Amino acid sequence: MSLGTLVRGLGVCQVFGDGIGNREDGDQSRCDRSALAPEVFHAIPKKAPLPVDQSVNAGRTAPVNFRCYPNPVEPAHGADASRGRKTQNGLGHRSPRRRLLATLTNIPTDLEAVLNDAWEVTRKVPGHLTEKEARFLGMLAACVPAKGTIVEIGSFKGRSTVMLAKVASRYGGGPVVAIDPHNSPILLDHSAHPEASSYEDFLESIRAAGVSGHVESRAAYSKEVSKSWNRPIRILWIDGDHSYEGAKNDLDEFFPHLVPLGVVAFHDALNVFPGPIRVFVEDVLQSDRFGPAGFVQSIAWAQSRPGDGEAFRERRSSLARRASRLLPFVESGRELRGMTKRRYKLRRFLVPHSAIEAREWASLVDSK
Repeated sequence: MSLGTLVRGLGVCQVFGDGIGNREDGDQSRCDRSALAPEVFHAIPKKAPLPVDQSVNAGRTAPVNFRCYPNPVEPAHGADASRGRKTQNGLGHRSPRRRLLATLTNIPTDLEAVLNDAWEVTRKVPGHLTEKEARFLGMLAACVPAKGTIVEIGSFKGRSTVMLAKVASRYGGGPVVAIDPHNSPILLDHSAHPEASSYEDFLESIRAAGVSGHVESRAAYSKEVSKSWNRPIRILWIDGDHSYEGAKNDLDEFFPHLVPLGVVAFHDALNVFPGPIRVFVEDVLQSDRFGPAGFVQSIAWAQSRPGDGEAFRERRSSLARRASRLLPFVESGRELRGMTKRRYKLRRFLVPHSAIEAREWASLVDSK
């Protein structure tokens, strides 16, 4: 790409603005990527629209059936799990696994209203989760096509806990298990108050939101909880220790319990922390244990697809190439300044991380 092309494409907005609510400077500005020259911003290619009988976004006027919590079905294996077989007349048909996915990711007709109501409660809770990130978590709580608990590692005062629990409880999803020792040296001032804790504020947040009955609080470190953990997980939300060792341990210790079609998500993967982005690139995007993956603002997410993850390898690799360019900037964990900060923000801008609608997300996890 020529420099002139880059400048022409990026001239429509302030590239070096934060764009995702970075904790460094609090700039929450966003630019319109649709105005960029197409040569500049190459998002992961979208699949062609599915036929009417397969797509959850096929222009139906009738209400969409909602079955986000079906009974478990044994996934297909072998070659037919990743592509349809040919019939005698040479025409392909959907494999059993493809039919399963097209059924499981239907969207509840009242989801938008539920997310609006949940956000009105969530926004009152202190924390660093943006509205678009909160809505994405709420969408996952409603539509991840798997059964099990929602495990949240890192709760602080309960901002994401409230969003997840409000939506999950609305649709009969599993409980939110909130794991946090509530003694963060980064979020709390221990120099002035050595015994400072966010636990009482957390309990008050979930009480005020009316979700205490849908939240199981574990005031402990994740490594302690993992030792005796034996429950299936449908959403693994990692927002705890942002060091490389901390983020990797959280994934390694709880991933074995993430059920097929469940989702793992890391917060602050596109902020200047060494752990979340590195673990996501090296252990998630480069692994065929996972299928569809992406970013929503600073959240990195991927779906567990042990049966057909290789079908998504090319798309994950494309995303990994972009995201891996951020690793040298964050490995030290130090604050970025001057031109180094500007170069980091430019490379981050080129990683697709726009908000995503529920139907678009469903099309991603249904297609190959």
